[in-house]
Amino acid sequence: MLRKINKQTGASLVEAIFVVPLFLTFVGAIIEVGYVYRSKTTLNSATFDAAREGAVTNLSKTDMRMALAAGMLPLYADGNVGASVITDGLARAISVESGLSTLAVQSGVDTLDILSPNRSVFNAFVQNIPVLNDQSVELVQAIPNDNLMYRSTDLKSVNVSGQNVRMNIQDANLIKIKSFWCHKLKFPGLRDIAKRLIFDSPLVTSTSEQMICNDFVEPGRRGGVYVAITAQAIARAQSPIFPDDLN
Repeated sequence: MLRKINKQTGASLVEAIFVVPLFLTFVGAIIEVGYVYRSKTTLNSATFDAAREGAVTNLSKTDMRMALAAGMLPLYADGNVGASVITDGLARAISVESGLSTLAVQSGVDTLDILSPNRSVFNAFVQNIPVLNDQSVELVQAIPNDNLMYRSTDLKSVNVSGQNVRMNIQDANLIKIKSFWCHKLKFPGLRDIAKRLIFDSPLVTSTSEQMICNDFVEPGRRGGVYVAITAQAIARAQSPIFPDDLN
């Protein structure tokens, strides 16, 4: 009795050649999403720290940038916890923020943008307030943040983010900021796919932040593929708001 010849010999090997790469890519995508989520949650926390720092430093961008970089430290502290690890990680985070900021300003954006109050809000609520300076008191122009419950609650029309809105002195003391960071993709195959099909594709319109991340190279590191992540935060001012760093 003749046996039927199995024509499927070797078919499983051919199937594996197609299935295994797809499976590994899928697993890599899940891992990469986890890394992006970690970076996004870290940026959320760091942005809130920057807003709180601005709330007590008269909305100083220099201090807010330092707070933002310090908040991103967990992503750059390699190795076990220790003084040297934290110091090196902070130095890397500050270096990345500085490099990103320089590249962003050239493109007309910024890694840390103060959405409100802006110049329009400042001009609407500016007052001369006394400030202690070298043991002497002088009057400076600022948005006051003291005794708000006793100040006028009259609404004034201002322009915020290209829209006309009405706010009072209490609204003017709400600090709203936006930040962005560049997350470096880690999974080798996936980052190449993302670069060719998304970031370098003429069919995909990239945001200004993503275009900056496309050109960014972390100082002292090799090039890579970066994806832009953004965050926003709100805090109430705890010190008078000066106009030096307002847009």
